[in-house]
Amino acid sequence: MIESNSSKKAKYIRGENEVMTMNKWLAITVGTLFIGASSFGFYAFTSSYEQKMTTMTTYTPVKLIPAGELITREMIQEVTIPKAKHFDGALLEPESIIGKRALVPIGEQEEFLPWKLNEKKIVPTGDEQLISFPINFVESANNFIRRGDEVTIWAEYNRSPRITYFDANGQKMPFTFEEIHSNLLGDVSHYTKKVDYVEKLVEKVTVTNVKDNTGREVRDQEASTDTLNQLKRITPVQRDSYYMENFRMKPTGTPANITLMLTPEQYSKIVEAQTFQATIKVGVGNPYGDLSNLANLPVLNPIPSSQQTEKAVDKQASNEKQQAPAEKK
Repeated sequence: MIESNSSKKAKYIRGENEVMTMNKWLAITVGTLFIGASSFGFYAFTSSYEQKMTTMTTYTPVKLIPAGELITREMIQEVTIPKAKHFDGALLEPESIIGKRALVPIGEQEEFLPWKLNEKKIVPTGDEQLISFPINFVESANNFIRRGDEVTIWAEYNRSPRITYFDANGQKMPFTFEEIHSNLLGDVSHYTKKVDYVEKLVEKVTVTNVKDNTGREVRDQEASTDTLNQLKRITPVQRDSYYMENFRMKPTGTPANITLMLTPEQYSKIVEAQTFQATIKVGVGNPYGDLSNLANLPVLNPIPSSQQTEKAVDKQASNEKQQAPAEKK
């Protein structure tokens, strides 16, 4: 049976309508998806932009870093913080942090400020050598000196003073301790005589290790979680003052041996002083560097109560508001 032209035309029209309908729905679907994707993209962009404008990336310790600790890559972490909580001058590149030594304890949520770090090496170079001594050799080491400190080595002549003779040319005469103190030299009036009761042997000597009798490094006692939480309520400067006044005084062990980084000349001076029966002592200045800005702060011991610290924070905020108009001018 032959299909009429009218039937063919009707089918063709129906097919065209179906195609148009499919294209219409396809266009609507694609348009809807496009609008949705655009909306999501715009939302994501604005959210990302807003976050970028209000937050920033910085670095903090994975856990509390004790004073004297050499900082490695595993000890720092990248974190995102509100820009309002960022400290001006904090180090933002890991390369500027890794390999340095902590001058003060640095807590988990603290950024790395340059003054809290020291680039001083604790490994020997050139003709330097690591030489260890028992703690009874350096009597004043006690429980205060830590790895990375710079110390001064003194000789204290307890039994009798150190006497040194020089000839007319200023050359030191090679008289022994026994010869000088046993009156076997005869007439020495033509020599210049120098008497020392205390002598500075060497200074700026780096301590590379302070070990207990089990071989473990002696460090500052870590603060308890409760203490750290209370310290968060006070200002960073007050916190650092508290660290200095307390944690260094509470070591993790009793020192048994100390290792110093010495040149052969420095070591010879120490050995020579021993031949004069001197007591060798170690002196250390401010172990945290130049922190003169903390000199007038009150000692925070015990830790202030939450009520006291809240008053201190309120007072600081009030002072900042009073200063704000003057700064605008």
